Amino acid sequence: PASISTRVGEDKILQAAAFDMSNTQIAGLPFMWLSSDPAVASVQQDGTLSGIAKGRATVTASLGALTSNTVSVTVSDVRVLQLATNDIAYDNVSRKLYASVPGTQGRIATIDPVTGSVTQSIVIGDEPDHLALSDDGQFLYVSIDNENAVKRLTLPALTTDLTFPLTNMAPVTHPGEYLCGKDMKVVPGNARTIVIPIARHLIAPRSCTFGEPDGVAVYQDGLKLPNTWTGFPFIHLLEFSDSPSVLFGADTFSPGSLSRLSVTASGLSLIDSNTLANWPGRDFTFLNGLIYTASGQVVNATTYAVIGSFTNTGVFTLRTDANSKRLFAVTALGSDYSVATIQALDLNTLSLNGSLDIPSLATTAIPQYPPYTSLVRWDPTVWHSALLPRKS
Repeated sequence: PASISTRVGEDKILQAAAFDMSNTQIAGLPFMWLSSDPAVASVQQDGTLSGIAKGRATVTASLGALTSNTVSVTVSDVRVLQLATNDIAYDNVSRKLYASVPGTQGRIATIDPVTGSVTQSIVIGDEPDHLALSDDGQFLYVSIDNENAVKRLTLPALTTDLTFPLTNMAPVTHPGEYLCGKDMKVVPGNARTIVIPIARHLIAPRSCTFGEPDGVAVYQDGLKLPNTWTGFPFIHLLEFSDSPSVLFGADTFSPGSLSRLSVTASGLSLIDSNTLANWPGRDFTFLNGLIYTASGQVVNATTYAVIGSFTNTGVFTLRTDANSKRLFAVTALGSDYSVATIQALDLNTLSLNGSLDIPSLATTAIPQYPPYTSLVRWDPTVWHSALLPRKS
């Protein structure tokens, strides 16, 4: 081919063919293969191409004085950890990733992102799901979907600090129904206070994905503050603004809306809300007064006016990075979503700067479930995406 992409540790097969003057292929000729940089991509004499290190190289095949076209080779450093997960979070203090591992004896796993290895794992409860980290690295909050509760763990030891129920926000009405945190955000600068949109779901399927939130509550050291938000507009996902006292919420069910909430010592209250002309998609993020939605809209966070758009095809989750002035989005095409792509867009022009395919991932058991739900940064120069298939 003219170009090919591979990963560190991955092999791909290149082929060369020679033809005579009548354009008939000549079989059995001993081609010589050459890489411009064997430290990046090596090639054996049978045409086996191996990714050695992140970078670019070129490969050619030759036969005597004849040389093939040049094949441009891009080697990416993508490591896939075979670990079923519901959510991930990165702790800037310990420099570790934390993953919620599903199951009736669900676990919290500690991952070294440099090596891609699990360094610690503890049983936490029946179906741990969403995670939230305090910005000082003191606490990890875990929604336990089939226990109507949230657990708070101290870091890095992963010892249970407290467990608090979600049933004081909304009662469970019949057997097989559970309350869960559809999303969770720790108040910046306040490790002991967390905001939770609370939804109800049935034990089959075990997921908050389709649960409509009963409301949003603020918990301080496990105690629910008196002021809560219930009713319309519904709020599924949360993002703090530049201030810990102002929180944005998104209704991700069609037609969808954006809302602004005030966070105080008494809880929270609705400031305003606006229904969007286009469905906001499965995710949104905030940076410098602007809201970016998975539907490809850039929204003024004060007026809710749409001020820009970017090309989006099947965006599942997205995050901004102020340092590199980039917007990163995880997309996937096809009926099985087996190959995901991380796209990098320029925040100023919203043009595509580059992309990286991540193949060989599991597919979703239920097609409507979003297969890729988390994207976190674990190093100033590297983005780590959790491409998480939802369970049946």
